[in-house]
Amino acid sequence: MTIDVSLVDDLDEWNSLVEQSPHRTPFHRYEALEVMEDYAGTLYPYVGYKGNQPVGIFPVFSKSKGPVQTAYSPPTGLRINYLGPVLLNQESLKERKALRRHNRFVAAVDEAIRETIGPAYIHVQTGTDYGDPRPFFWNEYAARKPYFTYAVDLTPSEEDLLMTFSSDLRQHIRNTPDDSYEITETNGAEIPAIIDGLRKRHDEYAAPPAFFADLYGVLPDGIMRVYRFDADGELVGGQITIEDDRTLVTWQGVSNRDHSVPVMDLMLWHVICQARDRGLERLDHGGANLYGLSEYKAKFAPEIRMYHRLTWSSPLATVYSGFKTNIVDNLRS
Repeated sequence: MTIDVSLVDDLDEWNSLVEQSPHRTPFHRYEALEVMEDYAGTLYPYVGYKGNQPVGIFPVFSKSKGPVQTAYSPPTGLRINYLGPVLLNQESLKERKALRRHNRFVAAVDEAIRETIGPAYIHVQTGTDYGDPRPFFWNEYAARKPYFTYAVDLTPSEEDLLMTFSSDLRQHIRNTPDDSYEITETNGAEIPAIIDGLRKRHDEYAAPPAFFADLYGVLPDGIMRVYRFDADGELVGGQITIEDDRTLVTWQGVSNRDHSVPVMDLMLWHVICQARDRGLERLDHGGANLYGLSEYKAKFAPEIRMYHRLTWSSPLATVYSGFKTNIVDNLRS
């Protein structure tokens, strides 16, 4: 069974394939990939076919650093949670046949990457629904280490969901007077303030505000949302989310931690209730890899979910000025 790989740069065709995959994320939409390309290197939108049947898509970005050419999915420096491959038309296959097709798809795209880009380093970060990274191992990739996110089930009623939260979180949500704050969904005007707040808080935060503003401008309505939190007549918090028809990702958020109102608690509860009302089933809450942040996120009674970071390095990448261990930081510049 041969898997043929082509580059598909038609928006409608690509998005139709994305919507068919159970492994999709909102970051896989072609509009999002085009904006990433403007900021982070050349896009290669690979699609694998068995005959005329698509078996998977795999968007990849190329970038050079010094003498080294690299391939990334997702690109670095833009705070993209997930990308990598998603599979198609696997559901009806028995495990043996599905695994063989999956492995050959990864191998075929890997071969195309090497022929088209010629990288010395490849880095892939998958979505949480892409649960089987073994084909990468069989094609000489290495796993950096296990990575995790938090997921909250949004299908229970609001009251049942709230009762799973920690007692202090419930108290903040129930006992804060409604007239002491206001949360509104906006037209994206608060994006620069949210990203500026994150950059002031985190020295390593390199993603430019213009990237998020451009992404908001091209995605269909409702996929990317921006919320502002006001108290005492001023902006004290903001949240950027991104979603598909199943999952909401609490993508970028910032709050005034010293304010008397529990800004982040109330803002996230508002986002959760809005997502439930739209029929979404899951909240991807992030924050499970850092102990301090995971302590806070655990208050929402999430389940832990794994995703994968997979790398391949050539000897050139290994010897290039500590490249193999520091490449992610190097390429953020």
